[in-house]
Amino acid sequence: QAVLRQHVPGEDQPAAQHLVAHFAGCGSIVTSHAVLRMPAQPGDPVVIQRVVDGGARVLAAVLRALPAGVEVECCVPSTHPAAAWCLGHGFVQSDEDVWCTTDGVLPDAGLAVVHPGLW
Repeated sequence: QAVLRQHVPGEDQPAAQHLVAHFAGCGSIVTSHAVLRMPAQPGDPVVIQRVVDGGARVLAAVLRALPAGVEVECCVPSTHPAAAWCLGHGFVQSDEDVWCTTDGVLPDAGLAVVHPGLW
């Protein structure tokens, strides 16, 4: 499995560097705006683990680059415009989670797709 390594916005921050290294170390494909985990077994879905900036534009580009007919999973915050785009392009909601935070901390508007355990 090839791991592509390009600049990720904000990667100069230690937490972002750690996250990029984590995804790359797990064999994910890391690009400038997206992280993908390719199927381990035939029939497994492609999991879009992260999309930074670009939202629907990046999701559309990722989907165009994948083989036809492959199942795709991603975790999109319902408050992000990419959620409506996904629902309008064949995705179905399969789960809903609660995001908790300290008062005054808002989600990063640039994160269109997040890893459910690594927001």
